[in-house]
Amino acid sequence: MKAPFSRFRRRLRLASAAACLCVCFGGATTLAQKTPTVFKTDGADSTSVSNMNYINSLESQYKSAEAGSPELAKRLRNKLIYISVEQIDEVFQGYRRKSRKRNEWVQFLLDFLEVGASSAIAITNGERAKEVIAEVLTGFKGGRSSLNKNFKLLETQILFNKMVANRSARQKEIYEKLNEDVISYPWERARSDLRTYLYAGTIDDALNSLSIETGREAGEEQRLLEETKRAANVFGAPTPAEIAASGANAGVLDAILEAYDDARTKAAKADKTITDAPKAIADAEQAIADADKKLADEMVKPEANRDQAAITAARDAKTKAAAEKKAAEDAKAKADKDKADAGKVMETNLAKLKGIFQGVMDDPMLAPLIDKVPQDPDFGPELKAQLEASIARLKAKKGTFDDYALVIPKIANTAAKNITREPTLNERFKVVLQANP
Repeated sequence: MKAPFSRFRRRLRLASAAACLCVCFGGATTLAQKTPTVFKTDGADSTSVSNMNYINSLESQYKSAEAGSPELAKRLRNKLIYISVEQIDEVFQGYRRKSRKRNEWVQFLLDFLEVGASSAIAITNGERAKEVIAEVLTGFKGGRSSLNKNFKLLETQILFNKMVANRSARQKEIYEKLNEDVISYPWERARSDLRTYLYAGTIDDALNSLSIETGREAGEEQRLLEETKRAANVFGAPTPAEIAASGANAGVLDAILEAYDDARTKAAKADKTITDAPKAIADAEQAIADADKKLADEMVKPEANRDQAAITAARDAKTKAAAEKKAAEDAKAKADKDKADAGKVMETNLAKLKGIFQGVMDDPMLAPLIDKVPQDPDFGPELKAQLEASIARLKAKKGTFDDYALVIPKIANTAAKNITREPTLNERFKVVLQANP
């Protein structure tokens, strides 16, 4: 009887496994919803978002119309925006479906393994074997709880709801700019906003938003910080493009500032030489007079009574004093020339800084940056006060070199920080720099 019972038990196990598989996999097949034909690409002339020929054609037409036909360029830009939004929406919906399906399969596999282990305990003979399986099942349940605790959050509806809300906010910001012209809102800037829209549909952005909203104070401080950054044209960590633009601007300005500082140092050194020269000349002339007196005193004596050593010393002192006088006079002459040359260099480079500041003032898009410079959240109260005072003097045309040296690099940095959102600002600033070489 033992052998038949063993065969019966094995068959029962196989039947149970087969039944489980039938239940799990034999259900009604879920049919995927078909894509409407309007969204499909049929031929080179299709306007589908997946037709790269159509997209490339729109970009080419936009570039051609940007300068000569702003209204046409605006319509083409908006078409590119609509296409990008549809593509991003499609990516997001696909990601949401895959995430839900992946989680369902993981949970099914965990359920299947847990049921199998529980069934094994019921049909296994031997206390030791049952204890081992029970311990494994306990460990498995603990591991499953840890898995769900750590990873289930990533698949919750709350998180996806937050992603949807963030995407809606970003999309609203984009659509509010559709009526702007291509100068203030070019395709490049729109593309940057679309990247932000794409990022709004990611887990990282949703988690970051939720973590901010968990505390009212943290959320309020973040809001105030974002407003301050927006007012100061500061938008997060610098990108490689911003760093490159800032470095290029700094290279031009540093050459002007260093040339002025070097000339100012030379002028100060020349001033000291010019100031010290009269005393050195007077001292040399006094030494010459003293030597002449000693010689005269010795020469009036009878030749037999003259002190030849004193006469030699007086003549040497006179020769030395004459050389010192000439050296002082030559030094003064050189200092006069150095001071004049340094003054020309200082005047030239100060004129460049004045021209740059005036060029910024005359540009309607760059001028607002001047008043935004002191609003940088990275600046302390003391620096902010210095900047505001310097800007006031510069606007009144009473600024010094130090005022220009403090303010203009900050303007350049602000223009570079906006390169991803307002690329035209840095381009306009480069034009101002080139006009004052």
